[in-house]
Amino acid sequence: MNEIITKPNLFDVAGAADYMNINDRMMRRLIEQRKIQVIKIGKHVRIAQADIDSYLKSNTREVREL
Repeated sequence: MNEIITKPNLFDVAGAADYMNINDRMMRRLIEQRKIQVIKIGKHVRIAQADIDSYLKSNTREVREL
């Protein structure tokens, strides 16, 4: 019955952009195009670190030899 509840790491748009090493405008574009999941809390937008990591993993391409 003693469940441990972990709080997800949430970023605002600027923090998520910084984490991904992109500018705020590109982050807002990804959100607008619904390429990355967001959490809306009232008028505030938050992005979970797990969702950012998932987006990055799904858009990572392996290097191929020439």
